[in-house]
Amino acid sequence: MKVKITYRDRIHDNSYKVEEIEVGEYGYFIGPGAYFEPIICDEDVEVEANSVKIVKIREIHIPGNGILSLLDRFRHALGFLIAVVEEGKFKRLESPQKISHVVFLPVENGSIRRGELLGVGCVRIMVEKPKSVLVEKLQEFDRTVSIDPEVFIKSDWPYLWKRRD
Repeated sequence: MKVKITYRDRIHDNSYKVEEIEVGEYGYFIGPGAYFEPIICDEDVEVEANSVKIVKIREIHIPGNGILSLLDRFRHALGFLIAVVEEGKFKRLESPQKISHVVFLPVENGSIRRGELLGVGCVRIMVEKPKSVLVEKLQEFDRTVSIDPEVFIKSDWPYLWKRRD
């Protein structure tokens, strides 16, 4: 399937590029381990309530097959992290990434200083598998947890409510 992607070569460019690429169906298993990555401001910046701001952060390195999810419970007092920003054309998950900017949504006016914690991300490692393997695993899981109605009909749970004299 062909789709059009858009991206900017530099974060503050006024124009963006459009490119048509071929995409396929991929699936990923999430590994059992993860680690937290602090997202720390790397510049002094003034923010206005309800005005989205791109903020420079200390560079974060995400390993190949790693994915960063923002955690909502750790945040700056003035607002929330909405997303991370990457320069240039985005890469497949297998490629290592460097993140140097975030999108910040302030809820009140104020100043954010260099070194202040803006939020925390959770990095998890993914393993790519064909879509058919994922479908098979989901069906297996469904068979394991599905409830057979016959089991409930034959069970003796109503007797647990029997009145004791």
